Amino acid sequence: MAVLGEALKMALRSLLHNRMRTALTMLGIIIGVASVVALMAIGNGAKQEVLERIQAMGTDLLTVMRGPRAVRASSVIVTSFLHEDLISIRSVPGVAMAGPETTLSSLLRFGDQDLVVAVVGTGEDFPQIHDWPTQSGVFFSAEHVKRYAQVVTLGQTVAKNLFPNDTNPLGQYVLIGSAPFLVIGVLSSKGLTPRGDDMDNSVWMPYTTAGARVFGQRYFNNFVVRVNPGADMSVVQAELHALLMKRHGKEDFNIRNMADTIATANETQNTLTYLLAAIAVISLIVGGIGVMNIMLVSVTERTREIGIRMAIGARSFDVMFQFLTEAVMVCFIGGLAGVIVGIGGGLSTSAIAGWRVIFTVTPIVIAFACAFLTGIMFGYLPARKAAQLDPIEALARE
Repeated sequence: MAVLGEALKMALRSLLHNRMRTALTMLGIIIGVASVVALMAIGNGAKQEVLERIQAMGTDLLTVMRGPRAVRASSVIVTSFLHEDLISIRSVPGVAMAGPETTLSSLLRFGDQDLVVAVVGTGEDFPQIHDWPTQSGVFFSAEHVKRYAQVVTLGQTVAKNLFPNDTNPLGQYVLIGSAPFLVIGVLSSKGLTPRGDDMDNSVWMPYTTAGARVFGQRYFNNFVVRVNPGADMSVVQAELHALLMKRHGKEDFNIRNMADTIATANETQNTLTYLLAAIAVISLIVGGIGVMNIMLVSVTERTREIGIRMAIGARSFDVMFQFLTEAVMVCFIGGLAGVIVGIGGGLSTSAIAGWRVIFTVTPIVIAFACAFLTGIMFGYLPARKAAQLDPIEALARE
């Protein structure tokens, strides 16, 4: 313990004697550690944001889409998603509710205001399927669907852009194409999709009305199925697959499991986060090389000092331990400063750019541990060189 205390005192004295060199040596470690801490926090924040957007769409959903999986443009020629399929899907064990969804962009007009929006033809269960309640008014009902009612529910973005100055959209008529539609409700805000599309820049109407008045088609683009709580999604997915194969006679569809989507997104975001961390670790390695370079210079400059210490009884281990302590101390202090700078940089990025950052203990501990190990690894070679000097030759040097 006394040897360690003496080594720390001598290391601190040496570092303070060359303040500018010490500061420049630490700079590489500080940048490396700060990069790891800040980039991991930014990566974790981006990952959490993407997962929240996916989960906001519902975690117990199955989406039945037209066209075989991974066959480009195959969905364009599939017209077999019909109302009869919807009735059959709703009868599958484990299915809580199911609704069709067909989406096309269209021009929406109110007064002299024009807006290009996503028009969605769907069923009355849409808010329950997606956990998307109305903010004001109501969503259309099964009776509206049955009567081909010309009613529409707006998204938040549409309501704000089409009805400025706090105008109440409820009870107003909007034009979609040349057909008038009565606004009966406004949904609550849902935000962006994982791809960055604004889900609130949409309007919803009964699928019967949409097919007859807007889209001019009887078939649907896809079905969204909500699974009963506690039901095995993979089993329900297999049942749906078997049902549609029997009805269509071929696999002109693909079923996407939201749980699989979340797992894939999680894996992708982890890969991106690790890539950012790897890039940051490279700067930490460069900083370690800088430490080794400066320590080698220090050994050369202090050759005579080393010779004197060995001549009066210092062992090779004592000399090596002294220089290794100096290298570790540089990286230790640089690591602490790097953690502080990294946290500050992450918070500044969040405040300026509006990005979410999530700091966790593990990346900070790993970054600091890497800095500590860098001091040991890159300080060993200069320390070993100092320990192997011949005392007589060292004393003979100027």
